[in-house]
Amino acid sequence: MISNILSNDPTRSVEALKKIQKVLDPANGSAMSLSHAFRDIAEHSEGLIETITVQISHVFDRVNDLLDPANFRLAKHLMQTLHSFFSHNLLAESLTMATIMTLLEELTLQLLQTDESSDTNVKEISRFINLIILKVFGSARRISVFR
Repeated sequence: MISNILSNDPTRSVEALKKIQKVLDPANGSAMSLSHAFRDIAEHSEGLIETITVQISHVFDRVNDLLDPANFRLAKHLMQTLHSFFSHNLLAESLTMATIMTLLEELTLQLLQTDESSDTNVKEISRFINLIILKVFGSARRISVFR
């Protein structure tokens, strides 16, 4: 599931992200923490976030590429997956300082690149990036974030 996120095909990447989002969906409630899929994500949380960080770098390589609907959809699902992931303190707190710092650096870079865009879709992604950055600060271990 995680390896498909790095696909060169945006649709394939989105499908992999949607599967992860479904596992992380809070609507699954207490059964979620017991599910095999959730435990698998928890065991591979570092790899998941590293993979998402790399894919963010690829998708945002040229901001104008976000005007392509497939790339915009992929960028949106990357942000939604991060939001779902960081909604679980247990998962967020399991990340190392290095992984969090790399993610925050990438998100900050993309925020700077998208913030000045006049395109409404790119502006939407910019606002979502800002939300994710705040979510990381709020849910990850403070010592890892502020070091």
